[in-house]
Amino acid sequence: MSKNTIELFFNESEALAAAGNLDEAGRILADFISKEKFLRARAHNDYGVIAWRKGKKEEALNHYRLAVGLDPTEVVYRKNLADLLYFAKGEAENALVHYRQILVENPKDFDAILAMGRICADLGGHFTREATAFFDLAKQINPENNNLKEEIKKLSDRQSPSFSPDTDNDTERVLEVFTGDPSETYKRIAADFVAGNNSDTEKKISAFITSCPGFALAHNDLGVISHQLEKLDQAEANYREAVRLAPQNITFRKNLADFLFVVRQQPEEAMQHYHEVLKSAPKDLEALMMIGNICLALNAPEEARSFFNLVLDIEPWNQDASRSLEMLDKHEATGA
Repeated sequence: MSKNTIELFFNESEALAAAGNLDEAGRILADFISKEKFLRARAHNDYGVIAWRKGKKEEALNHYRLAVGLDPTEVVYRKNLADLLYFAKGEAENALVHYRQILVENPKDFDAILAMGRICADLGGHFTREATAFFDLAKQINPENNNLKEEIKKLSDRQSPSFSPDTDNDTERVLEVFTGDPSETYKRIAADFVAGNNSDTEKKISAFITSCPGFALAHNDLGVISHQLEKLDQAEANYREAVRLAPQNITFRKNLADFLFVVRQQPEEAMQHYHEVLKSAPKDLEALMMIGNICLALNAPEEARSFFNLVLDIEPWNQDASRSLEMLDKHEATGA
């Protein structure tokens, strides 16, 4: 867009606004913004292609990200970004986010389906079933595609003879997970979590997080399951990710704080999270009690007493707070 053309847009809109025709002036400016945004997005994408061909991966990545940010509905830009993230950077989970978004808009996009199958195949393990389902779906769209045939052969060579996927059911389930409403899909997975089937649910939630890495509840629940299965490093990582994604969620933050205090024995950091809880919910009894307990652990009995008293101010019949104060009184009386 030339400088003269840009000046014409502004001159026309200013003249209309001065004449009191604000709606038309606004329409012209909106049209200009739309055109400018489209051209900038295409320029960033095309520059990314050039940078990629010159071997400048990081530069290409930056321009692809800008293109998608400016025009998130353009499938070509998102595919370019997803391809680079996976094939050049090895960032499978980040790539899946973009391929999934393409399938939300167009569930029969062959390239995106094939890419999802490749990634699931490369991830292996319980993702093998998902890979088979994606390849089966791709075969329904373009059965003669040579790339697809090659990927199916590679997956078949890696599978054990005893592997026998229920392809029809898997295809339907995988499409639902990767293209449906994440919250609705997760409700069905969470039912197993509530039922206590931790081993199977752990695999399902892990697969769900791969397709929806920004779903905080899944990270929290996987943290709980990993904690129960004594996978402590994994539990901590998931608790932290849940809090990062949803910092205002009190439950997620309390889970992390409890874990840090009880399991990791990191009272100072745990207390920081409990105080964050109190900023949102000043009368949260669990947070108040836990801060009191941390104060005891840090040998600060008077500070602990103040928090236990706060609990009783809110809930005078609270037995935990009463017992803690009785213990403090006995401790002071004996001079121990």
